[in-house]
Amino acid sequence: MEKDLAQKVEELDKVRLDQRTEELENAPLGRGRGRCGGGRGRGHGRWGQRGGSSTGEQTAQRLIEEIDEISRNVEKLRVEADAEYARELVAEEERKAAGW
Repeated sequence: MEKDLAQKVEELDKVRLDQRTEELENAPLGRGRGRCGGGRGRGHGRWGQRGGSSTGEQTAQRLIEEIDEISRNVEKLRVEADAEYARELVAEEERKAAGW
């Protein structure tokens, strides 16, 4: 299960890197780069984009939720394993006490 968690975190990192790369590619150009006084004409920036979540954001959110679920399951298994170990220790102590 921890391997699944590591895989999901790696996948989330890749999605976030892709999002950042896309943001940088769509960023407006600096002043002074156009022919008409360096203004930010139409076509630069995000004016043409529609509102709402991008596919990358949706994928990132889904991965975050999956990572949270896997983390909760791992923690639950650890608690169960600790409880089982404690029961085994108590049983061993009882066997030792009965033998003395």
